[in-house]
Amino acid sequence: MAVEVINQKTAKYFDEWGDDYSHAWKSVARRRLSEFETGLVRRAIELAFKNFGGGCLKTLDIGVGTGRITEVFLDYPVEHYGIDVSAVMVNHCQEKFKSVEKIKHLVVCDIVNPLPGDWGKFDVVSAIRVLPYTPQWREALQNIYQTLKPGGIFVFNFPNKYSSAIIPKVVRGGKDQSCASSYGELRRVLAEIGFAEVKITGFARLLDVFYARCDSEFSANILLTVEKFLRAVFGPTLFARLLYCTCQK
Repeated sequence: MAVEVINQKTAKYFDEWGDDYSHAWKSVARRRLSEFETGLVRRAIELAFKNFGGGCLKTLDIGVGTGRITEVFLDYPVEHYGIDVSAVMVNHCQEKFKSVEKIKHLVVCDIVNPLPGDWGKFDVVSAIRVLPYTPQWREALQNIYQTLKPGGIFVFNFPNKYSSAIIPKVVRGGKDQSCASSYGELRRVLAEIGFAEVKITGFARLLDVFYARCDSEFSANILLTVEKFLRAVFGPTLFARLLYCTCQK
């Protein structure tokens, strides 16, 4: 079942990426970043198993892309659903996972809209690299909260408006901060929506161009050593480019 896509600009952007989106994660440094993100999703899934006492979890991946996060869910006993604003990305995943029985639905859908009514509630929801492309991100968070069962876990990331990447652009007048937030603002928004527990950390203070170009183990290790040093100096979130949130309903 497909519903109206509000963010047509975002849909077009990812339609144009198509299968090439997977190539964006091929450098060694970006693979390390991907491992950090998938690790967060794994911990969210494991926390949900603890909350719900094992068995089969009902899970939702928002922004399926080429299946990077969906593959993490499939390592567990799940009944899995996925959505994306990009028809190209959904078609890619439908073909990639066509023989996977754990996957119940993969459809074009914009999280700004309510999900199909017959999908019910979820134990775990992920939205990795989705809300940065969603100007109506507050409305999206409200919708996501409504999709979760009590005790359900939601994991996502969001640009930090006080990051080393955004501040210089804002000073020059060239960066719209509508799709960026801060540690304090995110905590307030999530609490107002109703999330009972919120944990926020950060990753990557250095510019993304370094992650794209560090394509050897040696250069990636140097990059991540610098990142660890900056984290030790500034703490887990200050100046981090991306804030990663794990929330419980």
